[in-house]
Amino acid sequence: MIMQKFKTETILLLIISILLFTPQVNAKEISLKDLPQPDWNFKLLQAFFKTAEFVFVITDVEDSIVYKDIWMRCKQCSMPNVRVVVKHENQLNEQDYNKHMLVCGPVHCFKKWDDFGLPIKRIQDGFRFGPDSFDDANDGMFFVSSDATRVAYAGNSLSSIDGLLRTICGLYQYTIVQNSIPAHFGNFLNGRFNSRGHIDLKTARQRYLNRTLTSRHYVFHYSDRIGDAITLKAKAENFDQYCDEAIAALELDSPDYKIHCYIYADQKEKFILSGTPGPGGVSYGKEIHTLGFDFVEHESIHVLFKNAVAQGTSNFFGEGITQYYEYITDAKSLSAARKTIRKYLNEPIEKWANDSIFFFNTPSVNRWPVAYPASGLFVKYLIDHHGLDKFKQFYGKLDVEAGFLEVYGKPLADMVKEWKKAEQD
Repeated sequence: MIMQKFKTETILLLIISILLFTPQVNAKEISLKDLPQPDWNFKLLQAFFKTAEFVFVITDVEDSIVYKDIWMRCKQCSMPNVRVVVKHENQLNEQDYNKHMLVCGPVHCFKKWDDFGLPIKRIQDGFRFGPDSFDDANDGMFFVSSDATRVAYAGNSLSSIDGLLRTICGLYQYTIVQNSIPAHFGNFLNGRFNSRGHIDLKTARQRYLNRTLTSRHYVFHYSDRIGDAITLKAKAENFDQYCDEAIAALELDSPDYKIHCYIYADQKEKFILSGTPGPGGVSYGKEIHTLGFDFVEHESIHVLFKNAVAQGTSNFFGEGITQYYEYITDAKSLSAARKTIRKYLNEPIEKWANDSIFFFNTPSVNRWPVAYPASGLFVKYLIDHHGLDKFKQFYGKLDVEAGFLEVYGKPLADMVKEWKKAEQD
């Protein structure tokens, strides 16, 4: 995710191009006021993390890097004086069930799931919530109770929970990902599920973003507020060319899919229909959600690289490859990044790289994290000195430290030192 920016030769091909770029109108537009509203200030989630003590419950199976990632986020969200007790399910006692709990793990891995008092019901092949069942391995759910005593990151696999980590949870009382992509948001009414508090994101977008435009690499979804078809066609052609050039430069297989790109006219529209705050863009799977068009190119690199190489779990290296491509195609941007990073080489950038320090908690310049230029320049150093293929081998590793040692043959911290020295020289 980012909080900053980011040929037709015959008549036959011309006809095909015209057909591809023809905008189409979908179902009737709705008002955002018709939809359940987000918790703009994360009040419920903040209330949970302000409690004096809570129990972080994981399954009895072997620990995973996913648990560690959620644990790190808990520490960052909690107030300094909050006591967090980490326990496996088999270590819980009767008193623990009366305390605030954050339950994390695949539903089927817990022996007494129902004892947690959550509205997420275990079924044979997955879980049920409200009227719907979710049985895909990559289906998962975040939930915070109305009294702020229970939080859950649950699903059908650790991969599904990792999908939740890529989503901004807490805007609504619950978030459901399907195939690791946000699919449902909602709030309880009177302490229980109610269809009036539920948003099916696919349906809502089809109704609100009521126009589409298809190009070679994209399907753009937008409302009348975005612009006219002629302007959009020109933009789409430019984005298609950008994809072609990126695919060649990053040595990726040409995609056999189209990127669904949702273009929002303002922050509120983006907030409610994608669940992502702020003026930037975000990508999930083969989807992009962005305010206007400024971040389509940046998010396209995320989609193309992740779907061709690996999903990856590191914010630092995920943003690093997008910044890398910007730097090898824009000399001014590269020069500006180097000028910025030289002021921050004394920072513990190795901790940014292994996610010990959250990407967006790093120092900022003009409100954008310095981790952006740091990640891009470090990835450029790795690729320049060790090759693109080796970086691709490393990119999909769940554990950054172990993966780095396995692929590059030396500790991450040592390589960061080498890179820092190169930047100083």
